[in-house]
Amino acid sequence: MSSSAASFPARFAELVYLLANQPDATAEQESALDAAASAVADRYASLTTSQLNVDLLDVGQTMVGVHLHELVMRMSSHAAHQIDFLAKAPRSEILGVARILASDARPNDDGAAFDEKLVELAPTLVEVHLGRNGFVRTGSLTPPATERVGTPPVRTPTPFRGTPAFGTPTPSRAGTAVPSPNQPVRATPVRGGPAVAPGDDARIPAVGSAFHHGAPRTPPPPAAVIRDESSRIIEGAIKIKALAQMSDDELIDRLRAAVTPQDVRGLLDELVDVAEARAAERRWEIVTRIFHTFMKGEAAAEDDAELRRAHSIGLRRIAKPTLIRGIASLLPRRLELRDALQDVLLRLGPDGAEAVIDLLTNSDVLTDRRAYLALLVKCRDAVPTLIHLLGDNRWYVVRNAADLLGEMRAPEAENALVDIVAHREERVRRSVATALARLGTARSMQAAQQMLADPVPEVRVHAVQALGATKWPRAVPVLSRALDTEQDGEVQAVILAALGRQASNEAVARLTKAAEPEGRLFKRKPTTLRVSAVQALAEANTPAALAALKRFAEDKEREVRDAAVRALRPKTES
Repeated sequence: MSSSAASFPARFAELVYLLANQPDATAEQESALDAAASAVADRYASLTTSQLNVDLLDVGQTMVGVHLHELVMRMSSHAAHQIDFLAKAPRSEILGVARILASDARPNDDGAAFDEKLVELAPTLVEVHLGRNGFVRTGSLTPPATERVGTPPVRTPTPFRGTPAFGTPTPSRAGTAVPSPNQPVRATPVRGGPAVAPGDDARIPAVGSAFHHGAPRTPPPPAAVIRDESSRIIEGAIKIKALAQMSDDELIDRLRAAVTPQDVRGLLDELVDVAEARAAERRWEIVTRIFHTFMKGEAAAEDDAELRRAHSIGLRRIAKPTLIRGIASLLPRRLELRDALQDVLLRLGPDGAEAVIDLLTNSDVLTDRRAYLALLVKCRDAVPTLIHLLGDNRWYVVRNAADLLGEMRAPEAENALVDIVAHREERVRRSVATALARLGTARSMQAAQQMLADPVPEVRVHAVQALGATKWPRAVPVLSRALDTEQDGEVQAVILAALGRQASNEAVARLTKAAEPEGRLFKRKPTTLRVSAVQALAEANTPAALAALKRFAEDKEREVRDAAVRALRPKTES
């Protein structure tokens, strides 16, 4: 296939995406339509959901992938599993089919709504395979024969054939065209089936068969008709009936036991239907099992690329946002499914992360949020979305995102976190201070250090605790300077405790000085400050710290003396 033909799926997918999601982007839509029309200017292009799913595995998380995924989802929801555009398909028909796909689908109608709109469009060079049982809506794909003066063809008119009951189409023979003796029979070529004669199903209009006041009547535009694929209908009906009689458990067990790609593909449509039906019933545990079975089959097929790809296509077919969000909602409630849910959601990457983040940001139940947070900490694909959420207008969303990015120690979030160190909400600033210290980069540590001067004491407390928990070489001198200027007693106590956790010689020396009775200019220090310093020396527990504690065990102030004695008491004593 030429490069232009190969580009058609991407160009057409972009057009559908723009029509569905950016209806006002007329310039972009016009450009995508031009590119799609050029791609089928000299040859046909066929779009099938199975091949598009394969293509998605190759393009990955790119904009082309986003467009193709949207196209697959919309074709599946409209039950249009194959769309063929013949060479020189006009722009109007390409645009018309794209608009139908961009419109809302009618649930569980087996393609009837799509077919109604297609009949109104009356395409001439587009063929659509609709429904599960296999019928094809097609236009007059072969142009009518050139009229020969004096030898008009004799033709029995074929009345328009109405849409049959979906799932049970019946071949019809309303009339048969009899060609002129001098005119060869022209057939409509159909890929995957026998040629269809013009008088049979192609509905080629008779030319020159009637005159009005001596002038030939303008032939009516060709109308779309149905071509039945009877053998495929019978085979498919038998297969569908057998599958339909199986329970959910039997279908899942069949998928679990599948050993060939054909086995997986044979169950795919039925399992997708089951997943959507159970989702409508909010029976998310069954949907979870289907997801997990596809994922486990994909992981197990390490040595069989085709089998692995078949499972991957199945997983992608059911990976719709509503289904992913539904199974993710079980995380806080179904502990027995939590491992399977985490496996599936992590495998789904950005789609799984986005669903969990959405649930997290809209939940006000603490236990639910903890379950979502536990999953997101393990999901690196969540980082871009979390960084984006740092700009959200809801302060609690920003705080949750900062907490998660800190837990994940995501260095790529550094710039976005630094940008909100002065956020209007102090609870956000507290989380940002902790997150920056956990990143441990030079710039993030400097930003956390600046937050020691925050006007709110609670924010300064979080900045101190974050710095004290790091192994940053400059942590002790930074905390020591902060102690010299800090006026809030609670913040002072937190700084002393942070120095005790550092436990370096420099930290112990600073704590010993803080525990001394005299301050600057022989001013007595608050007893509470001295007691906090003694307790921090006990936390350090180094030889120098123990020596200082023995000295303070004889201090004149009872509170200081008692604190030192308790610190020196063996740990085994009660």
